Amino acid sequence: MEKTRFIDFGDDEQRAAAEQSPIISRVREFCHTWERAVKTVCLYPPTNPLPDEFRSKFFDALERLLDDVGAISFAVTDTALTYEGTEVHGHLDSEENLAFLMFRDGINKLTFETGVGRDESTRFLNAVADVYSSPNAQVDLVNRLWQEALPHIKYHTLDRVVEGAYIELADDDLLHDRHREFLGDADSHEDGDHEYEQPPREPYAGVQSDRYQHVMDVFGDVSRLSSVEQAEVQSQAEIEPPEAAELMGLEIIFDILLMADHPRIVEDTIAVTEKQFSESVKSNRWGMVRYILEQWNETAPRTPASASKQIQSARLRAADNRYFDALSQYLNDNPQCDLSEVRGVLQGFGSSALTHTTAMLGVLEHRSARLMVCDYLSEQGGDAIDLIGGFVYDKRWFVVRNVAMVLGEIGSHRALTFLKRSAKHADSRVRLETLKSLQNIDAPESHKTMLEYLNDNDESLRRRAVRALGETRSQIVADALERRINGTTPTSQNPEALRELYIAYARTGGDQAVRLLTELARKSPFFSRKRWLPIRLSAIYALSQSPEWEARAQLAELTASRTREIARAAHDAVERWSHGQNAKHPVHTDTDEDVSDA
Repeated sequence: MEKTRFIDFGDDEQRAAAEQSPIISRVREFCHTWERAVKTVCLYPPTNPLPDEFRSKFFDALERLLDDVGAISFAVTDTALTYEGTEVHGHLDSEENLAFLMFRDGINKLTFETGVGRDESTRFLNAVADVYSSPNAQVDLVNRLWQEALPHIKYHTLDRVVEGAYIELADDDLLHDRHREFLGDADSHEDGDHEYEQPPREPYAGVQSDRYQHVMDVFGDVSRLSSVEQAEVQSQAEIEPPEAAELMGLEIIFDILLMADHPRIVEDTIAVTEKQFSESVKSNRWGMVRYILEQWNETAPRTPASASKQIQSARLRAADNRYFDALSQYLNDNPQCDLSEVRGVLQGFGSSALTHTTAMLGVLEHRSARLMVCDYLSEQGGDAIDLIGGFVYDKRWFVVRNVAMVLGEIGSHRALTFLKRSAKHADSRVRLETLKSLQNIDAPESHKTMLEYLNDNDESLRRRAVRALGETRSQIVADALERRINGTTPTSQNPEALRELYIAYARTGGDQAVRLLTELARKSPFFSRKRWLPIRLSAIYALSQSPEWEARAQLAELTASRTREIARAAHDAVERWSHGQNAKHPVHTDTDEDVSDA
């Protein structure tokens, strides 16, 4: 039998003794651990190890306390939590304390029973953290706890006792009774300590009552059928597909939501849409999921502020990692599925779920699905760089590579904060993707990060970086390449790599590059002419890639070189110039200059 501790303090002396009792001290310490865990979960991203560490501390503290004391019940006020008549947690001047969060949403008693497991503890803590971090109280704690359905954590609200969840809306009879009340089949409704009169009937509600009841029956029936059974029903009877009937019903429900003028009607109607959303996710009917998300988005602005807030809360509850796990599993099991439909689901979730969307990159097995998610993030993530970029700290290389690609597609200077980290990743595939992304961001910080690739331990990456740097037209890059050329002994370098270095410098260094490369092309030390010949030929080819017209004049002079190979290479370069194959800019005629001047 579960043990519960009770202490009766009859006077001030006994209460003072209670304040000093070991049990009260332990409960206070547990509340302190609870508050610290909530704040840590809110402050740090999911990829940071600290939130998991504090989730474990919270569970360990709760488990020890339950083992020693038994069930723990807290009375809740707007400023404090009390245990057995003694205040154990509270902040008088703050509305962000745990007590106020619960009291604000109607909870006046919270009980932890023995048997709470680690998973249940984590889900409870995450629910509280969602509410704690939500701006302007957009997330309702009672609804979050209802969604989690925690068997050993019970709470009492001002109008009902809730054991782990709200009244089960899956009970069809109860659901039908509630909606018959506001559709015209009842005169009043009682619930706990509250009673309210049936709102005035509107013609729409009265006329549609039977149809709506039929729709609710369809919801109840279809929710119990598998997709195979639904197909069999459709093939054996000349009726509309079950999903068509559900869509018809949802249209009615959202129409009712637009007209509802009583809080209980709004609450119950939104609960119906949430139930249908959950059932649709479980049965992988993503077209229905998308429809409900779209209707929430469209309905919220058209309802009064209180109803709009509840709809927004429903949307936030829908953006749950469990639903995204189900979506990821569906994509893994169905590689040939309609990705455009899934993309529509992601769009329905919107910016509030970009973190969960990015996390899908870590579990999707098929390239086509990952590319779809990356494409979606690239288009929608411009205002969420920090959320997406935080995944460069992920331990899985393929997640970091995909995130680097997304950041490059977004092209924001803010992304450089995260790309500078992925540029140092241990996996060369991540560094390569980061280099490609850096090319999309024309900024000094991007160019400086690209220059670091010149010292990469992967030769192929070094050469790709040189080619990428040659496209920057950056003075920072030109100066760095010049220092590199002057600081190395050409004859000791890989000829191909040296040629690419000269080409990059020629494209970025302007007249200074023309002068240095011409000097290299003419250089012919007496005792190492043969070793210098490849270097001179590389310099000539680099001059042919220069956008400066002075390079053409220097090449023309080099055609008269006494070294046959040099003269021939210079002549070929001039010929290419003459046919426009080398020029990076069109040749200006007098007419062109006149038009430009005009």
